[in-house]
Amino acid sequence: MKIQTNQETLDAIKTVMAEQEFDSVRIYIAGMGCSGPTFGLTIDKEGVDDVKSEENDVTFLMTKDNYDQVGDMIVELTSGGYMVKPVTPLEVGCASCAGSCGQ
Repeated sequence: MKIQTNQETLDAIKTVMAEQEFDSVRIYIAGMGCSGPTFGLTIDKEGVDDVKSEENDVTFLMTKDNYDQVGDMIVELTSGGYMVKPVTPLEVGCASCAGSCGQ
């Protein structure tokens, strides 16, 4: 697994992790909509079915099943929080929930 990120993001994550019990950041699928999955981050410990990536002393985790579905990820700090999305956009049935997806 590879994570595209930047030093500002890693520094912010390290600050949060300094106060936590666990030492890794898990990327997970937080929900599913007609425009595809949304992703979240949480502090966690490594599990037996995880893949991982280490970026400048920050370990990112994802279950192998989730990684097989979405691939490598982008994690960046924004003014509204963390943006977490796949490097390769996922193909989805429609672009929004404003109308019927026709499926």
